[in-house]
Amino acid sequence: MAIFITIIYSSGSPKNNPTAKQDVLDNKLYFTKDYSIGVENPVFEGVSNNLIPYKILAQTMMKDKYNNYILQSVSGKYLSNDGDIIIKSNEATLDDLAKKIILKNNVLIIFNGIQLKSSQLNFNINTQTINSDTPVIVDFSNSYIKADKLDLDDYSKIIRFKGNVESVFDMDDF
Repeated sequence: MAIFITIIYSSGSPKNNPTAKQDVLDNKLYFTKDYSIGVENPVFEGVSNNLIPYKILAQTMMKDKYNNYILQSVSGKYLSNDGDIIIKSNEATLDDLAKKIILKNNVLIIFNGIQLKSSQLNFNINTQTINSDTPVIVDFSNSYIKADKLDLDDYSKIIRFKGNVESVFDMDDF
């Protein structure tokens, strides 16, 4: 009988159907169900380790099995010591406990008139570091820098461009 129940409940989509499991110790049959919950227009607010506030908005949010938040149509604001950092992307994965966010698809970070663009950026809210293993472009006025990778450390104020770095500077921008 337990095999028959298992076959019936395991056929079909695992998101909508419970599955039967056998408890080996007490030989009881119990059911579990995989599910997901979506939220529209969520807002995540908090502070970094050095008490700098941030706010992340999204059009939709779902939580995955690793307790990360999967966000769509993301915009955010992070107040750094040197001014506001505006963050935008089509998708993101937020680990709210570790204060890390992976921004994906049409990523744009704006800071003091400088625009950083990439297909994926990793932003650590606590350490104020940004890195990318995908091509990036930094635009400011009539100048730009392109590279295959980027590491930015807000504490040391150093940006490291790596791999096929190309830069064009207009002296009027400085």
